[in-house]
Amino acid sequence: MRRLPFVIALASFALLALVAGVVLLGNRSAAQSFDLVGVSAEDLEGGGVVLERPESGDRPSVDAERASDIARGRHEPGATVREVVLSRMGDDLGLREKQLVWVVSFDPDTIEPMPPLGPGPASSSVDLETLEVVFALVFVDADTGEIVHSLQRTRGTPLKR
Repeated sequence: MRRLPFVIALASFALLALVAGVVLLGNRSAAQSFDLVGVSAEDLEGGGVVLERPESGDRPSVDAERASDIARGRHEPGATVREVVLSRMGDDLGLREKQLVWVVSFDPDTIEPMPPLGPGPASSSVDLETLEVVFALVFVDADTGEIVHSLQRTRGTPLKR
C-alpha cells in the first residue's frame, strides 16, 4: 500500500509528459503545415527551413512584385516565377528568430539543374544528362529586399556500375 502514492505520482508525471509532448508536437506540426505549390513542409525542413503564416500585423516594406524581380536576378533570364508568398521563415532547429520573407518559387521546368555538389558518391554517381529540378526557391527579406536564402532540389538517375 505504501507504493500506491508513488505509482500515482509516477502515472501523473507520465500523463503530464505525454500531454506536453502532444502540445509541442501539435505546435511543431502547425509551423510546418505551410506548403507551397510543388514543395511540401517536409521538403522545406529537409533544406533546414520552416515556414509559418505571417502574423496579422506584418507589413512588408518590399512588395511581391519587387521581391520577384530580385529573386529572378538569382536565376537565368528565362526563369518563370510560379508563386510568391509572404511568410515567416525560421530554421528547422528553432535557433534563428523568425524573419518576414517573400518566398519566390520558380517553375522547375524553367530552371537549369545544378549537379550535386561535394565529394563522394552523391556527386559522382548521378547521370548528369538526367538531372531535373524538383523545385527552386529564393527567400527575399520583406523589409530590406535582400536575398537571405535559396533552396533548390535536383534529382537524377543513378549511374549503373
